[in-house]
Amino acid sequence: MKLFLILLALNLAKPDQHPGLKALKKDSGISWSFPNSGVLEMAYRSNLIENPKYQLEGSVIVDKNLLNNDPMAIGGAIMYRNKVKKNTFEAQIFNEGYKGVQVGAKSARNIYLGKKNAVNVGVVYGQHFGGPEGSSRPVLGAVVKTTL
Repeated sequence: MKLFLILLALNLAKPDQHPGLKALKKDSGISWSFPNSGVLEMAYRSNLIENPKYQLEGSVIVDKNLLNNDPMAIGGAIMYRNKVKKNTFEAQIFNEGYKGVQVGAKSARNIYLGKKNAVNVGVVYGQHFGGPEGSSRPVLGAVVKTTL
């Protein structure tokens, strides 16, 4: 996690003289969304490396449920995207306060890409450590993402 934060800080501090660096900074930014009912997610995403074959993106994410007293979840992720093979791999870690820590990985593949829409499928695996029970449990799932 420390290495990720150092890389992100170096990326934000790099000079803007080179046109390629300006393009990377243009693709960086803060976003916010409501992924679930009452949950506010704020994220800073930045392209760390990008070329015609692949892309490496880093993000810092803060998650808060506004409807109850759940702790704020703070974490980060590194995403690798192979543009030629249309594969994506993401590794992430979240600290959820007294609820414990969750470490996970997600892999997805683009199976259809049209002019205005796309379909991606994938799998998610993670492990949750700690929390009130003090135990560990797996987190498994499938991903189907469509863009219309």
